[in-house]
Amino acid sequence: MNPYEKYQQQMVTTMTQGEMLLKLYDETLKQIDIARNAIAAREIEPMDKAIAKAEKIIRYLRAQLDFRYPVSKELSKLYDFFNTQLVMANVKKDVQPLDDIYPLIRELRETFDQCAKLDRANRSGMTATVAGPVGNVV
Repeated sequence: MNPYEKYQQQMVTTMTQGEMLLKLYDETLKQIDIARNAIAAREIEPMDKAIAKAEKIIRYLRAQLDFRYPVSKELSKLYDFFNTQLVMANVKKDVQPLDDIYPLIRELRETFDQCAKLDRANRSGMTATVAGPVGNVV
């Protein structure tokens, strides 16, 4: 293992759950961007590979849900919708399904980022003012 791979492995093993979740959302958004560009350039192999990676991440996120919490049921429905749209984009070689889910995934990512910030502030005993999803102060 080269030094960069070792660093990456160490970074992942020391991440909090919140940091890992954000990284997974970031990677999903990155793969959707790659797929959009590949579709526009009519490059089937990179599109297929990027969509497959995004699907795998979404399936992983869904598998990690704890259904003792009501929000998990709603997230599960969203993740199912995301995967359906990813499949549709792949089958039809169309960016529209990707364009439909991109802002939803980005909004979920931002929501979880705000939750992580609040959690860190609460754990450190500090009071935090954090901008909400539409600029409200929480």
